[in-house]
Amino acid sequence: MNLTEKERMRIVTGRGAWHTKGYKNKFKELHLADGPHGLRKQFDKNKGNNDSVLATCFPTACSVASSFDPSLAYLEGESIAKEAWNNDVSIVLGPGVNIKRSPLCGRNFEYYSEDPYLAGLMGSSFINGCESLGIGTSLKHFCCNSQEKRRQTSNSMVDERALREIYLRPFEIAINKSNPASVMASYNRINGEYAVNNKHLLTDILRNEWNFKGAVISDWGACSDLPKALKAGMDLEMPDTRGFHRKFLKKALKDGYITSNELNTSSNRIIDMALKYQVDGVRKKIDINDNHEKAIYIETESAVLLKNDGILPLKPQKIYIVGGMAENVRYQGGGSSHINTNKVLSFIDAFKNAGYEVTYFKGYDDSCFEENEYLEREVLDGIKENYPILFFGGLTDMAEGEGYDRKSMKMPYNQYSLIEKMARIFKNIVFVSMSGSPYKMDFYDNVSAILHMYLGGEGVSEAAERLISGKVNPSGKLPETWPRRADDTPCYECFSKETNNVMYKESIYVGYRYYETFNIPVRFKFGYGLSYTSFEYSNLEIGDDCVSFDIKNTGNFSGKEISMVFVESPNTRYIREKISLCGFTKTYLEPGEKKHIKVKLDEKAFMIYDADREKWITPKEEYTIRVGGGLDSLSLEAKVVKGDIIYDKDDTIALPNYFKEDLFSISNEEFYKLYQKKIIDFDNINKGNYNVCNSLSELQKNSPFARFLLKVGTKCIYFYFRKKPKDDPEVMMIISGAREGTLDSLICASGIPYRVAEAIVLRANGHPFKAFLKIIFG
Repeated sequence: MNLTEKERMRIVTGRGAWHTKGYKNKFKELHLADGPHGLRKQFDKNKGNNDSVLATCFPTACSVASSFDPSLAYLEGESIAKEAWNNDVSIVLGPGVNIKRSPLCGRNFEYYSEDPYLAGLMGSSFINGCESLGIGTSLKHFCCNSQEKRRQTSNSMVDERALREIYLRPFEIAINKSNPASVMASYNRINGEYAVNNKHLLTDILRNEWNFKGAVISDWGACSDLPKALKAGMDLEMPDTRGFHRKFLKKALKDGYITSNELNTSSNRIIDMALKYQVDGVRKKIDINDNHEKAIYIETESAVLLKNDGILPLKPQKIYIVGGMAENVRYQGGGSSHINTNKVLSFIDAFKNAGYEVTYFKGYDDSCFEENEYLEREVLDGIKENYPILFFGGLTDMAEGEGYDRKSMKMPYNQYSLIEKMARIFKNIVFVSMSGSPYKMDFYDNVSAILHMYLGGEGVSEAAERLISGKVNPSGKLPETWPRRADDTPCYECFSKETNNVMYKESIYVGYRYYETFNIPVRFKFGYGLSYTSFEYSNLEIGDDCVSFDIKNTGNFSGKEISMVFVESPNTRYIREKISLCGFTKTYLEPGEKKHIKVKLDEKAFMIYDADREKWITPKEEYTIRVGGGLDSLSLEAKVVKGDIIYDKDDTIALPNYFKEDLFSISNEEFYKLYQKKIIDFDNINKGNYNVCNSLSELQKNSPFARFLLKVGTKCIYFYFRKKPKDDPEVMMIISGAREGTLDSLICASGIPYRVAEAIVLRANGHPFKAFLKIIFG
């Protein structure tokens, strides 16, 4: 396409907050919108994070993953694409396939699993569903975006095996099994280099190794050095930086740092994306009247029954409903994925509509954590008869959200206090749980049943009623381990601390790979989930790339069973997890019915990544294939010999003394031996080394300008959101961004002249006079 260099420079940076740049009679601009679990279309005039077009809110990724059914991820992607089509949105920013390294990550609700195989399959299915209707996707956040604390300045220090086997693997699967329009580069550094500037990730692996042909887009505000990012393999920075970065790009072209060919390559990828996904303006609208019912259906297939002493299912009758979250339903997370949807039916109304006779007590205030003796007394004195009690609780909006991580795994104290007092008096309590991630269920022994809904979208109330009443048999299983305590997690000592140097000391031992290998007791194992019926496994057979077995419904209810296939590695001296997921399927069975099931195995089920050889290999060993309903119920097993690589004792992949029974005792020096990469300290910054990639919190130590801007900016944010409490999720996310985001992204988004950023950096580097001149003269 015949374009000038100036036009091409304009193409590689966004127009406004949500559009690519188009040129009349050549190609149109594209509207990009958030969309991991629903369409969040905004315009540049929209000021609030939650100010977006009306759309269907589907179950979040943490919930959909519990279905272990990729067809539901496809259905969700397809349904969201229909709404994007009707709203002239070309690219949906999702799905998110980042690994859940810790249950404390505030954004876990947007991600599928701690397991890369499950996350990759669900992500690829979402992409295929969305792209089947001509709506593009953006696979995110590439990569190692594992915490919200200091997400724009932290450095994820990951050894090459863990990077390949855990954190890159879901992206690799999604790229291999689908064709996303784009990949979104994350905020953080990976092994010393920002994701948008990381040539090893963007060019060597994503393009050259995985053969990705689409565009690479920056997360919003993640790009601080446009020339360097383009050279590394990024194609489009978002949002518009008000021309600041184009000035640097123009100079880089003039100086020869960026060549015309490199600019052409990136701009051509954006043009190709625009031509493929552009809106024609006259297309026929798609009927979406059934999207709400689809949201309900997906959630009924995803919710997890964690306990049941026989009280469920519960047919329509007199019941008590307790809990502020029964009225103020939590069905999605806060932040950039927050969907503006129709009024969500309360749990109270859902059960009333289904014929239950409901008496409701609020019990606790879901907008705070403190006890309310009056509300508690209403419950304890008001429940007179021995009817079933449905207690609705879990993590509130204040407890988790984008932009900040949780401090502990505790549930809100007012809920815990109330249910403990109730349990001393009442024995027929059904706890209906809502959260985007695991939390401590210290009340487990004191209730009769627990139904976990995760964050189930706008149809969560109707879904809960259908499951509790027995209209639908629960079939979801946990896509992540629920540890008993936060300090049982393998990354506890290295997660979300006041440091930019984030060491992944646990290496490949993430989630169940750690708990199973080191025999750590947990509350619920990966794959745990109950049913109203029971299933029996038999007749395991092993093929070259698949396994088959029989499964029979031995109970009195029809239902679906999620069958999981794991490969158990031999107990050798090499660094290797004890067990890992390599296949799964979901089967519907009537009472007494038996089916023969065939499950295709992950193509890398027996492989590990050899960093020395720089390739995937299969050590020759006798492996065990284990099959069942989850890690707690693997009833079938068979041996199989695989591989062609035999290691000797001197291979560096062995490192037998690194991993100990207590991972927390691993020293930094021991980690550096495993890490085998250049060590860069991003905490101790000396004068002369500050730049616009530092945050105001970092710069304020040596810059009065930074202290002033941070103080004034914080007050302005609180004033703008004065109608909301300071611990509102949206407010906390914005405040966290102001304090911990890069100076470059803050200035580009705020409307403040860029020379202010340059002056702040000059002052921090010990040049007060130059900083003064920069402010005055630019």
